[in-house]
Amino acid sequence: MGKESENEKSAYRQVCEFYMVNPPSGAPINSTVRQLMKLESVREVHVTEGDYGFIIKAMAGRASRGSVQSLLYKLDKNPSKAVSYGHYKK
Repeated sequence: MGKESENEKSAYRQVCEFYMVNPPSGAPINSTVRQLMKLESVREVHVTEGDYGFIIKAMAGRASRGSVQSLLYKLDKNPSKAVSYGHYKK
């Protein structure tokens, strides 16, 4: 194995939050994705089929959480958040 670069090492230390959002029926997909991607902490937005319309990957942290969650609650009154096993151990 080769030596890891500093960028590769820092990528492992980044913690993300994942949100599943079911936007209102008829919500414009392209403009909604653009609006989400404008948020500094949002890294990826995936359009899905099934119960949820979007899966959003955002950087974890108090500063970013407020802006992401405020927009998500405008799209879905009850967005879901994936949590880790560590969350339940507390």
